Amino acid sequence: MNPNLIWLAGYVLHPITRAVAAWLLVVAVATGQWVHARYQAFEDWRSPDDPERRVDGNHGHTTIDFGGQWLMGRMLTSGNIERLYHRDIQWLVLSRAMPRSQESPTAVDHDVELLMQACIGQDDPERPAIVAGTLAVLAGSPIAPVTIGLGLPPITKAVSKSLTLASVDRLQHPPLPFNRGGPLYPPLQAFLMAPLAQSDHPQWAYFTLQWCILGFGLLAGLGISVLSRGQIWWSVATLLILVFPGFRGSLQLGQNPALSLLLLVWGWVFLTRGRPIVGGIVWGCLAFKPVWAVSFLLMPLLLRQWKFLAAMCVTGGSLVLLTLPVTGIGVWKEWLAVGSLASSLYDVDYNWVHLSRDLFGIPRRFLLDWEIPRDDRNTWVANVASWGLWLLIFDATIRIYLPGCRFRQSGGYASDSRFAHRSHTLPLIGPLPAFLAFACWLLCYHFMYYDALLSLFGFVLLLANWKSWLVPVRLRFDSPTANSPHILLNSWVVTILGLMILLECLLYGLKAEATLLAHHFDRIQTLPDGSTKLWTPTLHIGTDYLYPWETIGVLLMWGWCAVRLLTGDSDADRKNRSDCQIESSEKSRESGR
Repeated sequence: MNPNLIWLAGYVLHPITRAVAAWLLVVAVATGQWVHARYQAFEDWRSPDDPERRVDGNHGHTTIDFGGQWLMGRMLTSGNIERLYHRDIQWLVLSRAMPRSQESPTAVDHDVELLMQACIGQDDPERPAIVAGTLAVLAGSPIAPVTIGLGLPPITKAVSKSLTLASVDRLQHPPLPFNRGGPLYPPLQAFLMAPLAQSDHPQWAYFTLQWCILGFGLLAGLGISVLSRGQIWWSVATLLILVFPGFRGSLQLGQNPALSLLLLVWGWVFLTRGRPIVGGIVWGCLAFKPVWAVSFLLMPLLLRQWKFLAAMCVTGGSLVLLTLPVTGIGVWKEWLAVGSLASSLYDVDYNWVHLSRDLFGIPRRFLLDWEIPRDDRNTWVANVASWGLWLLIFDATIRIYLPGCRFRQSGGYASDSRFAHRSHTLPLIGPLPAFLAFACWLLCYHFMYYDALLSLFGFVLLLANWKSWLVPVRLRFDSPTANSPHILLNSWVVTILGLMILLECLLYGLKAEATLLAHHFDRIQTLPDGSTKLWTPTLHIGTDYLYPWETIGVLLMWGWCAVRLLTGDSDADRKNRSDCQIESSEKSRESGR
């Protein structure tokens, strides 16, 4: 062979060359993700001379995803934490931070109004007139300029003269359910966002948070490498996070699943290193996302990690208690009320149902009629189907876990002892914890498409010991011929993971769509105005963010892990048996000759 080719092959395959190439690929992908999030997702590329162009050039900070989080932090730093869920105060805070002078001069729909419409709750119908009239009277200036400057509708002098102490009292203490609402985040979110909300510059905070999200992905990749004890390179783990479903959406919208993934990975790292209390403290910080904290409690509970579980609960509870001297108990009660309103809205709102990835939203996609008014959409059939699917997964998880647990204790379950602390019998890496991780993700109560990133944690628990679980299976049909071909079956884990990455990186952009109509279930529906129409259950299938393909992928992985637990079989075991069968058949043919 040519010596130059040998040298070139040695150079390309050298560990240092591969490591440098991997990091260069990470930098390239991260740069592409950041450029798309910063300059393409919400950037206004129109000419500066165009009257429809935004003055500030980018409106990413005005979305409910980032704007809602930032509003929580700004309510804290502006001294309004005790009125965190008062929509009147939120209006005023946002009016100062998002002035109309930064919008397009020809804008009809304004940032503050759109953001507040996306928040939970409704305003007091008398609120605009009372607020505008009060400010006009106190300012001693013409009414119209004051009201327009604050984004409030103009009022007449007659209205301002009719202001009484009762009106002012109604402004300070609006009747419920009016005026209670806002972003659907617990008070802890205000403290988390406070460093980015020290001033009225939400756009700067939005750009800064995007850099933080990239940093969270990098640190989470380091955690995956440490969890696998070096079997997965830091660069490869980071690249996996960058291209996995949910990361791009979180980076564009300024959402926090990258931080949640970081906590999940590093908490489990400490657990596998024999430091369950530290790991539990890390997981306890998930209290800023209560639905995920409650859902993932199932893992340490079923794996009998009592110290980890106790540390997690104590940390989460302590974080809540530490906020009480600042917020008071009333703010937390208001948050529960806002959450109740959001839960009802979540079940019938088109965007929330179709952008969600939880089990509750899947049946509602084709069981609800989206053409009728929102308050009339919910049906008992949709409720039974949604909760029935959730209970099915929960019940199956418990039933499958229990015999799998007994099989592991009897010594029939393959596991790498390096990844389990010697004081525990249940494995911390492999199909059992991955099965529970996928179940926790599926059982979470209401979450959106960018939270698909957290399902990567289940893949990580399998990939951390990939040499045992991700080997291909070699099969060979019995044949009288000596040259019968071998069939290589690749790992199911790699296949599903690859399809999910393909979905994120390619298929979402195609936006292909098909419609399935079930005419067997046609029925005549009476509308509120007395008219009737024909209603047909309709199922839309496509490659867009409106379709829960990530949930289907996680369900397939959950089922694969369930089969491994029920059979007590591993990919490595199946490969060894297959190789032995092939070797035995070859020996028998040789002896026959």
